[in-house]
Amino acid sequence: MKLAIGDAAAAWSAERWVDVGALRVRFREAGSGPCVVLVHGLGISADYWFRNGPALAAAGYRVLAPDLPGFGRTRGPDGGLSVTEQAVALNRWADAMGLEPSIYVGHSLSCQAVLELAAMVPERVRGLVLAGPSGAPGRHRLLGQAWGLFLDAWREPWRLFPVVLQAYLRAG
Repeated sequence: MKLAIGDAAAAWSAERWVDVGALRVRFREAGSGPCVVLVHGLGISADYWFRNGPALAAAGYRVLAPDLPGFGRTRGPDGGLSVTEQAVALNRWADAMGLEPSIYVGHSLSCQAVLELAAMVPERVRGLVLAGPSGAPGRHRLLGQAWGLFLDAWREPWRLFPVVLQAYLRAG
């Protein structure tokens, strides 16, 4: 069933939570149909997808976007997670959600995590979309990654600035 964009946006605006082992994961959800999982990049949250999520739901997809551990409102370990640990966390979240094979959309650093997920558990992944992928794991130093994020921020649509700034401040 397709949703009107207004109904999809209203559904998307509600925060949802699921327990994944000892972790409580926040996510957004809207729509029904084939499943698309939107995975945010470094330092931001599921809120980043506030336009894409409702639009995809209105087009006839079930759209979900989790806050990865340590980002948004999902607590995570001090020091963060490696790309492999993010992929494992994403897989556990998908298990807890009972997801069928889904299309995973990675943004920035999460492109590496969804690729790792596809390599670890190929039966979970129906398709991949890599939006603005970052460099290969271990090829960049932290300062270089931070500088790249700073430069990329100026190319983002200005309407995303409040969402991104709030998420970066929350992530520390």
